[in-house]
Amino acid sequence: MSHQQCSLSDFCNYFTEKKIRTLLLRPEIERQYFGHGESLLIESINRMSFFETGNYLLWEKATFYKSSARVVIQNKNDDPLENHSATAYQNWVIETVLSDSVGDIRVEKKNLEEKLAQWLAPPDNFSNIVSCGGEALILSDNVFGKNIVYRFHPFSSALFCVRLLANLHVRLKINKVTDYSTHQYDVISANRSSARFIPYHPNLLYNYVNVEIFHKDDVDEKDCLGWITVSSRAECDLAPALQQNKLDIEERKCIIIQLENVLNYLLSLNLIYFDLKGSPPPFFRILGADNFAFA
Repeated sequence: MSHQQCSLSDFCNYFTEKKIRTLLLRPEIERQYFGHGESLLIESINRMSFFETGNYLLWEKATFYKSSARVVIQNKNDDPLENHSATAYQNWVIETVLSDSVGDIRVEKKNLEEKLAQWLAPPDNFSNIVSCGGEALILSDNVFGKNIVYRFHPFSSALFCVRLLANLHVRLKINKVTDYSTHQYDVISANRSSARFIPYHPNLLYNYVNVEIFHKDDVDEKDCLGWITVSSRAECDLAPALQQNKLDIEERKCIIIQLENVLNYLLSLNLIYFDLKGSPPPFFRILGADNFAFA
């Protein structure tokens, strides 16, 4: 099927669960885990929904009780803050990664290791690797004539590690852009629909599919372990162009204006972008745009 013959619905429907699971078997996305099992539990607590939001900042310790499958979250003085049922993923970590542990398991937030896993595929060996950073792996592809990228972003350090959280251990929730209405770009509109929608702006990459990944027994979808996003591919990589001084001052001004427009658009939808860098490049400071930087 050619690009001209492929509708948006047909394109999104191409990404079935079978197709996504095939992607998970590709050698490029394999990771190696070299941390301790306790760190997986600490990570999982940081992903939990707390009953009281402030407790997310106060928690320092936690005890996992095997017999009751519950976790008690505590502050630095060992005072209990919250009591939760352990998630399916936490139970899996305790039963497999920490199977040699005797008795209940106690963890402390301060013991979270800084780096727990890394991607194994050398970018030089795979021409389709666009980026291979600490957080995410981005692969390029062409489907029905569309240039797209897959972004594999693990929230759990065990995800994509074949010897730990393998393909058979996860369940997938596939969200397609055709499942939602599209919020068209209208910077002056004050009317915001309460319906679920996909943001659309000329300066945003177009997301076709987002796959949420859960442990196979997490039927209530309490702990999302990572995402796979299928999106359009940018026409060029802006970072090298900036680093190599390939853009003149007028082009840089244009970039800043576009960044400001898209950030204002997201803010109008009550979406706040938190990954703004604290030390912008010199040309941002020269133009008085210290609040904007590239992710």
